[in-house]
Amino acid sequence: MTRPICNGGRRQAYAKPRCRFTPTVVAVLALAVVAGCQSASKGGQDPTRGAPAAVVPPVLDPAAQASEWARRVQHAWSLLDAGDAAAAQAVRNALGAAVPPGEPLAGGLAGEYAVELDLLDAGLALRRGDVDTAAETLRTLGAGSVTTHLRFALLRAEVAAARGDHAGAVAVLIAVEARTGAEVLTLGNAIWRHGMRVEGYRLADLATRARSVGERAWWRFLQTYNEALTPARQRTLWTGWRQGHPDHPAALARPPGLDAPGPRRIAVLLPLSGSLANAGERVRDGFLAGYYAAGPLPTQSVALYDTAAAPVDALYEEAMAGGAEAIVGPLSKENVARMWDIDPVLPTVTLNTIAPRAAGAGAPRLIQFALAVEDEGRALAQRIGVDGRRRILVFRTRADWSERAAVALETHLPDAVELVDVGVFPDVREVTNVVGAALAIEESQARQTALARLFPGVEVGFTARRRADVHAVVALLDGDHADSLAAALRFHYAANLPVYGSSQALRGGARAREGMRVCDMPWRLYPSALKAALQDPFPAMTDNAESLFAFGVDAFRIVNRLSWLASSPEHRIMGASGVLGLGPDGSVHREPAWAMVRDGGFQPLPPPRPRRGGS
Repeated sequence: MTRPICNGGRRQAYAKPRCRFTPTVVAVLALAVVAGCQSASKGGQDPTRGAPAAVVPPVLDPAAQASEWARRVQHAWSLLDAGDAAAAQAVRNALGAAVPPGEPLAGGLAGEYAVELDLLDAGLALRRGDVDTAAETLRTLGAGSVTTHLRFALLRAEVAAARGDHAGAVAVLIAVEARTGAEVLTLGNAIWRHGMRVEGYRLADLATRARSVGERAWWRFLQTYNEALTPARQRTLWTGWRQGHPDHPAALARPPGLDAPGPRRIAVLLPLSGSLANAGERVRDGFLAGYYAAGPLPTQSVALYDTAAAPVDALYEEAMAGGAEAIVGPLSKENVARMWDIDPVLPTVTLNTIAPRAAGAGAPRLIQFALAVEDEGRALAQRIGVDGRRRILVFRTRADWSERAAVALETHLPDAVELVDVGVFPDVREVTNVVGAALAIEESQARQTALARLFPGVEVGFTARRRADVHAVVALLDGDHADSLAAALRFHYAANLPVYGSSQALRGGARAREGMRVCDMPWRLYPSALKAALQDPFPAMTDNAESLFAFGVDAFRIVNRLSWLASSPEHRIMGASGVLGLGPDGSVHREPAWAMVRDGGFQPLPPPRPRRGGS
């Protein structure tokens, strides 16, 4: 079966494409392009004689022309990889216009030409966020021998990652057999980039189900590497790996960020007395647990300062005089605002956030890190989009965190998702009424009343029905309200609606959340060897204390990798509270983990399934 392609403004059929782009084929194309361009520029006339002149194509070196066309294709990819999609599109358009209409294409040129352009089209679609178009293009190409093309595999991995399936992206790349040293490095770098965003519980599961020794080695090393708390520890792990697996791609493609320098002396500013002492102590415990578990360098030390005992200004000056090279803290919003006013010279990771500053304002060395509910709002919006839920209801309370989460959710909803209604619970007693109104139950009951009036004295069988145009519910609720919502949905014939919830729905021992899809820090959702090693020595913790402990562990991770995180917005580290990256606003952005509530526990939520026609 043939497939039409756009060819110089006309439609032309071509047979099933082949992957290899041969020099001879490219030379034919280039010859046609040059001849056509010369003919167009001269108009077929000799201006000195005024008579038609025969156009004699120059003798061209096929190898040189093939090299030039390949260079142009590579130039388009270089532009796209650098983020200049407009320039890459212009190069792609020029390539698409290179074949003259109506000319015979010898040597199978049409198929190979189309493969290169289709791959570019898929890359451009991904850059503009059109994942479905990219996936469909790759699915069509996958019917041919193009599946051995390295760029094809890289694009398939990007599609999986765009849909939230970073483990699937790694699996695609692991299956590719690199043929050159350059391909080993390209694949390795892509595996590291996606693999550093896969939770440890999933890496362990994938290792047990691996189909080859090489694949199993990848999953196991990624798990160990991601759990390492400092670049120094990762460097030690990789050096040992190279010695034991000298031919494995993980040993040949150097992981990123290994040489990120860590501060030799860290000043930690926390409330260790007063009203916030309990929170400060939990963060301190997590930070020090990470410090000791990392096997710190002999030159690295930590000094603790109590922000309840002295002003932040004085503590900052004291830390500077004591030789600190980085600061972690303070914790309260008031003290974070004061640290902004200080404009610290030292790299500083505050443990709370204040209102974002204008671009270029504030201290460029000051990084804000917090367990912000806005991160969960963004994660909910993304997950709903990739799951294909097109119309949603949101239920929230009047609590500040719930309102902020709702704003973040609405702000980041994909264009294809419509927010049908927002129900606000003033208190637990009003949950049933608010849910009934949002599901249009009263309208259904009004129809029953109207029917009864039309047929007085006639008994009409009728069952109220909820609105059918809602595909999912988002619960920005605490545990008590989440329990009440579950009961109200059952009462109003909506028990089958998928429910997505934030981490707050898991607090306080709520019980009626069976089947709810929830986002929370991986530390709380899944067991890990690191969690057992760090937290077991401490007494049993409440929900909040456990979260603050994990927060302290991640603060230690971040301060040891500040230079690497700041070097690119694409860089990520796997943390106890989620996947962590540094945004252009100087805030640490957190991607929570996902799970489904099953039998009182947490079951890993499968990655989003490709929609119809996807790759």
